[in-house]
Amino acid sequence: MSQESFLSKPSLIRRVLARFNITLPPLPAVPPSHEPSQDTLLQLAVLIGLAVLFHFSIADLVIASFVLFIFVLKLIILIGKNKSKQSAPPQMVVILLTIISIALIIMLYGGWNGQRAGISFLVLLVSLKFLESRILRDYYVVCLILYFLAASSFLFNASITNIVIIMIYTLAITGIMLKLSSPSPINWKSTTSSAGGIVSKALPLALILFFFFPRIHGSFGFIPTQDHSFDNELSNSLVAGDIASSAFNNALAFRVEFDGAMPRPNQLYWRSKVMSIEENFTWLLEPPSPNNASLANQK
Repeated sequence: MSQESFLSKPSLIRRVLARFNITLPPLPAVPPSHEPSQDTLLQLAVLIGLAVLFHFSIADLVIASFVLFIFVLKLIILIGKNKSKQSAPPQMVVILLTIISIALIIMLYGGWNGQRAGISFLVLLVSLKFLESRILRDYYVVCLILYFLAASSFLFNASITNIVIIMIYTLAITGIMLKLSSPSPINWKSTTSSAGGIVSKALPLALILFFFFPRIHGSFGFIPTQDHSFDNELSNSLVAGDIASSAFNNALAFRVEFDGAMPRPNQLYWRSKVMSIEENFTWLLEPPSPNNASLANQK
């Protein structure tokens, strides 16, 4: 029994509350809804497709290919919607694909930690949500996830060109949301002007945050990540999280050979690099000096 029918009919709860002169508030009115047009959904699919294609440059090939498979499956359903009247696959198919997605993230990235693992999970999430979407509310959630996905691109590229691209992408997402919320079709000219007006109202707050909010420089390198390619060579800089990310690397660190007999374990000592300079959450190797050279010779 639904909540509306349960509260609208005389029930034991209502009779008990009536004895204490307590009346329940009226139920909230159900907002009007409508069927999203196929053109709008295809335009939304274009935005998700761009995110999927961009994912091939940052994610593991298996993850990117699986996301592409989910996207193509939904696209086929949307194109054939007029014949089948189905906007999503059966629920068991979505559950199976979700389980496979989680398994791939754990197998290929070792967990959720890291920029690439997190963004890969986000792209899988938006693709799966888009696949299972049937009603208007579901497509709103897809658009909200796309906003987060657009912002996550700054973890890899914070150039002016990327900022312009993300602003255009954000305008397109806002335009799609406006078209989804309108029961009658609207053209792209009015949609773009309305979306531009909404985004422009947020610019003053963005400028305030840009100039006065504390920022950590270094292209978000302070975020712990295991996204590196696990090179055996040690670099001359170290970002917080790099040592922890090495725990996911099963490769051989180094190999030592002795000309004679192997020394006792208490006589074995290797000193790699000393990073005594810290700038913006990044530790750097101290430049060589005569004192350091003499100390190294003594060692």
